[in-house]
Amino acid sequence: LIYEYYGGGINMNKTISTDKALKNAFASSGMEGLKITPQIKQDCTRILTGKVSINDCVNEMLGRDKNTRRP
Repeated sequence: LIYEYYGGGINMNKTISTDKALKNAFASSGMEGLKITPQIKQDCTRILTGKVSINDCVNEMLGRDKNTRRP
């Protein structure tokens, strides 16, 4: 379970689902001007649900990046 963050602290009495935590994080990132692609959403979900380790996901990202770079 993930504890909900609120204005300067963490509310230890209220837990939220992983799905809600991800939606909140994506919304917050979007407000900061970051582009959240479907691939980023999928990668974050896979990490948080334990389907892939952070290291493995980073290696996948780096491999994708090499394949999409322009000369």
